[in-house]
Amino acid sequence: MALFYSLEGVDYHDTFSPTAKMPTVRCLLALAIARNWPLHQLDVNNAFLHGDLHEEIYMLPPPGLRRQGRTWYVAFINLFMVSRSKQGIFLSQRKYALEILKDAKLLGAAPVDFPMEKGLKLSDKGELLKDPAHYRDSFMHAPRKPHMEAALRILRYLKKSPGQGILLSSQNDLTLRAFCDSDWAEAEYRSMVAACCELSWLRSLLKDLRILHRQSALLYCDNKATLHIEMDCHFIRDKIQEGLIATQHVSSSSQLADILTKALGREEFNNLVRKLRVLDIHSST
Repeated sequence: MALFYSLEGVDYHDTFSPTAKMPTVRCLLALAIARNWPLHQLDVNNAFLHGDLHEEIYMLPPPGLRRQGRTWYVAFINLFMVSRSKQGIFLSQRKYALEILKDAKLLGAAPVDFPMEKGLKLSDKGELLKDPAHYRDSFMHAPRKPHMEAALRILRYLKKSPGQGILLSSQNDLTLRAFCDSDWAEAEYRSMVAACCELSWLRSLLKDLRILHRQSALLYCDNKATLHIEMDCHFIRDKIQEGLIATQHVSSSSQLADILTKALGREEFNNLVRKLRVLDIHSST
């Protein structure tokens, strides 16, 4: 800030670190299990000691530094469980889920089979919370009792199967597919663009790893009317013409993105969970 080149809210509130995004990690794991590659993890102890700076930086040295990299490593290992077998790699956060339940004092709560009641619609009606400090979300300006009950139900769903996780199957043809949806129709345009950007980035990542995709990536949308509107979007249209993506209509019952945008019933929810290859290796069934 001393040279007045930094911009408020742009240059000094955001911090950047050369660490991998979780989609990158999952992509590499899926690639490794599909090609039956061995996996190893390593850490570079002096990665930040000899960096070349091209700007003048004014800073106040901290009083001391802990072994923070090791602290992050231990926390990551404790929060994620990774299991590998002939079927694939299984990722879960069982310990983290149990810690959340413990913090919320819900370890003894009655479990439920699905996280939200079917057709749940939250509104600004209902009894106000006595202590709104425990609730933070889109209704944080005036949280009501139904909002807290809906949030606690999600934790009761975690209580049912805290060991649920994602199976990255070894039976993988490495075809890029994306499902996009939104909780209101006008936003599906943005969801398609976001999914297209993610597909474009993943395709570039795989190209750097010498995995070439000659066929177009498949982008599934369950709204036919919106799909025709989106063809007028320059970005989506250009990507289709380049052969990067090919849009496909998918029925609502097979729209995997619905699990993140709609309050589904037990049957619909569990059907999508199975299609996402979410399972619990700790379960006896």
